[in-house]
Amino acid sequence: MTGFIKNLHNPKNATVALCIEGDRVFSTGDLRSDIDRLCPALFASSRIAIHCQSARLFLIAITAAWRAGATVIFPATDRSAYLDGISDQFDLYLDDAAIRERLAAAATTTNTSNMTLPAASNCRAVFFTSGSTGDAKPVAKTLALIEAEITVQEQLWRPQIPAGARIVGLVSHQHIYGLIFRIVWPVMTGRIFTADSAPYWEMMQGDIVTGDILITSPAHLKNLHPDLANVPRPSLIFSSGGPLDVAAASETTAMLGTCPTEIFGSTETGGIAHRRQLDAQSVWHPLPGVEVALNDAGCLRVRAAHIAGDDWYQTEDIAKIDGATFTLHGRADRVVKIEGKRISLGAVERHLRQSSLVEDAIALIPEESDRRLGVVAILSPAGRDMLADIGRFRMGRKLRREIAKFEDDAALPQRWRFVDQLPSDS
Repeated sequence: MTGFIKNLHNPKNATVALCIEGDRVFSTGDLRSDIDRLCPALFASSRIAIHCQSARLFLIAITAAWRAGATVIFPATDRSAYLDGISDQFDLYLDDAAIRERLAAAATTTNTSNMTLPAASNCRAVFFTSGSTGDAKPVAKTLALIEAEITVQEQLWRPQIPAGARIVGLVSHQHIYGLIFRIVWPVMTGRIFTADSAPYWEMMQGDIVTGDILITSPAHLKNLHPDLANVPRPSLIFSSGGPLDVAAASETTAMLGTCPTEIFGSTETGGIAHRRQLDAQSVWHPLPGVEVALNDAGCLRVRAAHIAGDDWYQTEDIAKIDGATFTLHGRADRVVKIEGKRISLGAVERHLRQSSLVEDAIALIPEESDRRLGVVAILSPAGRDMLADIGRFRMGRKLRREIAKFEDDAALPQRWRFVDQLPSDS
């Protein structure tokens, strides 16, 4: 299997279809041409933040940036307040409009005959994710580490993938799971991928063909559209970004004819393990080459060739190991997964405390809430006056807008309780 950069620049692949966007099919040569044209415009920048809706433009931009010798920054969201908070981490920001503008202004053709392709180990990436303190946490990786994981994933799943299978994404390519499964994996294996994200089933169910590989999250599989019972059967359904309950796994299997494969991991580690929930006792199986152990607190430690460094990586995931498998039992910190996004409860609380309407707040996920975020808050005098005037529902909506300046929709609380004193056991 050829590397990501080399496969995109192999002349033998020039006419091979690689990407579908809308009604148009793009060949590897089409993408290579745009990469060639964009690259010269990026040489002046050493750290380039990229956030795109189009997976095609995203691929073009990250490849051109790596060819230009830049580190690619992957922001967790494109919210303006969030980008302002990490603005010292990049010197150029590219979104869909900025990429199209630079491509339109570029020369029609670019001479790249003397071009030296960068080694995967020199293609640097920095992801920003939520740490336990709530601050944006940088996680550095190289393309070489990502390619090492894809080699493992491809060897594991290839026997179940029919010839001509396409990769159809419902999740964002901005995060490590989407980047690996929606972008780098199809390029390295020559499989066609869809450039349009489809956050809702209704947007893509008519485009699924038999044998497709679906890249989903628990949020998608918990909200299956009844019409999906009539769509062609995918060969594989991947889910990651949070726990999938056994009921959703069973419903997916019954409706789509394929049991979803869950991938457990993190931005720091990449994929760690996989499972298919055939019953409530389903266990996690480490990916080939992944070693697992527990520390004294019962939290999982992992080591693998696709994890940076030679030492064990310590997670905050509480686990029990049984032979060659393990089960998960929550986290030791205050970071939760909601709709595939890693959300810091501390960050939500901090944003609320910055409001003149709130004195203190606790963010939590009630056990009966189906992983919907809730907040218990003490309002300031001004907040109490407003609550009396507009009511609890509108008050919650107003505070959601405060948080939305900094966070994705997944971090916006769905449940609100306004109290005079915070519970001591929260």
